[in-house]
Amino acid sequence: MNKEFIKKLGDSTIIEAGHYSYKKGPSKLDIFLWELGVELYSYAKNKYKKIGLMVLVDDVHQVQSNEERKSFNIKKLPEAYLEILKEKNINGKKVLIYSQEKLKEKGRKLLKKKDGSRTSAPKCRLIVATLLKEKERLGYKRTLVLSDELKTEKGRKMVNGTIFSRFLYDTKIIVHQFIFKSKKEYEYYFMGPDEGSLDFEKAKEIC
Repeated sequence: MNKEFIKKLGDSTIIEAGHYSYKKGPSKLDIFLWELGVELYSYAKNKYKKIGLMVLVDDVHQVQSNEERKSFNIKKLPEAYLEILKEKNINGKKVLIYSQEKLKEKGRKLLKKKDGSRTSAPKCRLIVATLLKEKERLGYKRTLVLSDELKTEKGRKMVNGTIFSRFLYDTKIIVHQFIFKSKKEYEYYFMGPDEGSLDFEKAKEIC
């Protein structure tokens, strides 16, 4: 396992092992990121007191209607993901699974309270911001995010979503993001608890 990933772990870390489309299913890179996340979780849970593992499910893009979405069972992981958990002897009930649609709607409700509008931030950034708030609510102080370059605009969605989260929710969670172009090519960025100090309107412009 790459030592660079291990160095970013610590107590009170939640590992976000990529995200996949519910309709299309996981890509080869999605499965790789999941496997890497599970390996890191397996290593860390025996070393630190509080370690979490999560995956984000895209139930927004290419979904034709709310009726179609209601037929989804996002709590059921793909077979390839379950096999990887089995190989590492990890109980699937330990995995936190989040719906992009539910995070988006929760964020829009909070936005409306903040500035009277439900749509003053792009949905992808709002999803990231709201998920960071949720991670903090669960007691995590840092997150290690494994993401696909194509799905995140080369990581910009996470960066801007983190900035927006600082202002919308006053989050302080430390973010370590590894942005993968392929299984072997990736970039890294870090955002500490005090980074992203702009006012609310400026944060909306960036996002």
